[in-house]
Amino acid sequence: MDKLYKDKDWLEQKYWNEILSTPKIAKLCGVGISTIRREIIKLKIKRRNCGILKGCHFSKETKEKMSRNHADISGEKNPMWGVHRFGKDSPGYGHKKSEKFCEEISKIMKRWHKNNPHPKGMLGRKHSEKTKREQSENHKGINNANFGKRWTKEQKNRSSKFMKNLIQNNPKLRKEMIERLEKACKRRPTNPEKVFDELTPEYVRYVGNGKWWRNHHNPDFKVTGQNKVIEIYGDYWHRNDNPEDRIREYKEMNLDCIVFWEHEVYKEPERILKEVEKFILI
Repeated sequence: MDKLYKDKDWLEQKYWNEILSTPKIAKLCGVGISTIRREIIKLKIKRRNCGILKGCHFSKETKEKMSRNHADISGEKNPMWGVHRFGKDSPGYGHKKSEKFCEEISKIMKRWHKNNPHPKGMLGRKHSEKTKREQSENHKGINNANFGKRWTKEQKNRSSKFMKNLIQNNPKLRKEMIERLEKACKRRPTNPEKVFDELTPEYVRYVGNGKWWRNHHNPDFKVTGQNKVIEIYGDYWHRNDNPEDRIREYKEMNLDCIVFWEHEVYKEPERILKEVEKFILI
């Protein structure tokens, strides 16, 4: 057979209109698969994605052939049976990729996704209210992978050390994080913080918008002229937190701290005010 695969119209007809695979075209022309693939690229014929074959199925003959070919390597006969390739068993475990390498991979993937948008992607689309409710229910309580889990002190210290080193060694990331923090602080104070601010005297200043820091900690309120701070814990966001941990952290910085819960601020304002006055006078 003549080298028909070098004819763009003929190759497009087989590849797109008849939806023949590259191995089938190669067999038809009596050449290797790589030859056909090379010609497709050379002739600038648009490549197919997997979606074009949706609805196609293997023939019964093909399925039987595949079954026979894999009969001798199924189950315990498979060389990969019982082999774990995660964590320390992974070939790439402990190999840290350079920052330049990660940036190059990121650029390549962004460019690929831009040129090959998924036909059913969520760009420009929104989940229905029903879908949102179902997703919310599926991640509540014990269905959530992190339900009941708390970081150990060792994990917190390791994460803190990692982030500090990352920020110090990456000026660009540091700038981005400061901008995000400033943007987030513009949404402060929260409603319970507003209520607490109205209850307390003027020398209990609100500083939770980033006005006052101590060792990477930004308390909600600071008592003027004293080494004392006050935190307001939201019932939802701090539901798994122990106030004693925060008090202990500030103690290590030579700061006295008292923590109030959101529901206490709303339901027991008089008691809160008395405790604040007692805290200040101590």
